[in-house]
Amino acid sequence: MQEWLIPTLGAVICWAGWAFLPKIAVDYLEPKSVLIYEVLGGLTIALLILVNINYKLELDLKGSSIAFASGALNILGVLFYLQAIAKGKIALVSTISALYPLLVIILALFLLQESLSLKQFFGLSLGLFSIILLAT
Repeated sequence: MQEWLIPTLGAVICWAGWAFLPKIAVDYLEPKSVLIYEVLGGLTIALLILVNINYKLELDLKGSSIAFASGALNILGVLFYLQAIAKGKIALVSTISALYPLLVIILALFLLQESLSLKQFFGLSLGLFSIILLAT
């Protein structure tokens, strides 16, 4: 078994819970309040993990700034997601929002000069087509 498979499956299970549970939470709270509780939950887990392994935070201006921007974009994305599931069907919102890797691929192609095979490009095209089908 590949050593990355178990953590990958753990991520899938955790992200499924992350994507599903807010639909129930927005029945009781507005999306902005749900966001605050999600951030507090994440911060609690992060601090518990870091304290238990005696981690010392690295400092690098460029790396820290990029990581900070990544966290800010993540939180904004979560807020948009919460607003969407408060108004729409979670099956559609979670599926369409889970297609964000398509944008990552485009960014990787143009900014990091990565490449795609013909088969991978065909798969990307199918993903784009699925957005059209789901959104209409």
